[in-house]
Amino acid sequence: ELAATCMLAVVPQLACGGCPFGVIEHVVTARRHRRRGVGRAVLKFALERAWERRCSKVVLLSGVQRPEAHALVESVGFRGDVERGFVARP
Repeated sequence: ELAATCMLAVVPQLACGGCPFGVIEHVVTARRHRRRGVGRAVLKFALERAWERRCSKVVLLSGVQRPEAHALVESVGFRGDVERGFVARP
């Protein structure tokens, strides 16, 4: 049974000394596995992979209406006061 997942994209770039940056999206924990540390473990694993690949930073967007998700991502080291995210949709 799948308990939690996320997607990590490692994006090459020329800035930051040529180090790539990471993007984490689609962080999902199955309802019955929430509040057990599974989502936190998945995020920590993704961050470790990004640092192994020399990412200069990792960005993650979360809906403004999800304070419980914000607490989770902040618990693994993300900060919501460093940069401002924007989204465009077709």
